[in-house]
Amino acid sequence: MMVIQSARLNLRRTAFDDLTFVADIESDPENSVYVGQWTFEQHRESLTNADISHIIIEEKHGGQNRIYDPVGLKRSQ
Repeated sequence: MMVIQSARLNLRRTAFDDLTFVADIESDPENSVYVGQWTFEQHRESLTNADISHIIIEEKHGGQNRIYDPVGLKRSQ
């Protein structure tokens, strides 16, 4: 489910399939000083917790057939 859209970005609820990306970006040494550290299980549980809004930010690329890339402080290679 989409939360917010703009011409350049999508903000949407995190899906289970996003959690590996979230954990990788969160635990990267260059990012970890800026964000709190949750276990994979904490992230998974947050997806069904009505008190937590776990959001993915996606950057839009391309024309009509847009590609959506999750945004992270540093992209893992």
